[in-house]
Amino acid sequence: MPTLAAITQCAIPDSWPYRDLRPISGVSLKPIFDGDTLGKRPPIHLLFSNDRGLRDGDWKAVSFRKKAWELYNVAEDRAELNDLARAEPERLAAMVETRTDMTENLLHASSKFYAPVNENTLPHRHPEWTNFDGDAPSAQRKGLRANKIRARKNTQMKIVDGQLRLQFTGEDPGIAMDLRGRELPNGPYRLSFRLLDGLKDGGEVFYTTDPKTTLPNGKRVEFEILADGKWQPVTLDLSTDSRIYQLRIDVSPGLGKATIAELNLTDQEGKQIAAWPAERSPE
Repeated sequence: MPTLAAITQCAIPDSWPYRDLRPISGVSLKPIFDGDTLGKRPPIHLLFSNDRGLRDGDWKAVSFRKKAWELYNVAEDRAELNDLARAEPERLAAMVETRTDMTENLLHASSKFYAPVNENTLPHRHPEWTNFDGDAPSAQRKGLRANKIRARKNTQMKIVDGQLRLQFTGEDPGIAMDLRGRELPNGPYRLSFRLLDGLKDGGEVFYTTDPKTTLPNGKRVEFEILADGKWQPVTLDLSTDSRIYQLRIDVSPGLGKATIAELNLTDQEGKQIAAWPAERSPE
């Protein structure tokens, strides 16, 4: 908004009849377009789920999943390996105070997003992270299903009567299956399922053939989506002489919905290797 206002030479009102206007955040980028520099920029407020942060110049304060605040000089420590919270307590306290004020008075966010943080536990862990420094997931490890299916970002998934009912709320949605902890024969493979809805002409399957490559890197297969309100059978050949490690299926690039049923991975002779949704393994 500040950039557009500066370019069009329009004033941004700070009051309006019968309206309670919130302060406008950000700065105008017009000086850059004119060949100048911005000078000092206001702090950048960071909030994602339970993660919090504030970037102010070369300094960045972060709280991972509501844990204790950490402080980094990103100009000297780009990878954020040297926590300076104890060495710079006054700087950190000032940044946390600034972020709290922005969260409450600029974003008007719920108080839970600026409530006091908890004690830190290191190293940081997250249930959605993969530890690539450790061993590959094992199907025998407690609580782990080697053919578990998960909804990707901007995807809500419900399993109803053996069907995957998907609701897409944003860009780049889909589902993914991690097969790294499962013993598999080498390819080639065949992936088959029935599809209802999705976005016309928007089908893609990604798969990896080594344990270190992450999706959506790897190999890619496109397929046609009819999206005509009827169940559509889909059969795709995954051409590889190696085993596969991860699978991803995209049936829409954005907003929409779809239902997937009878999702199976077989060899070229039709022998079943994996099926989704899998029954829950006993604990």
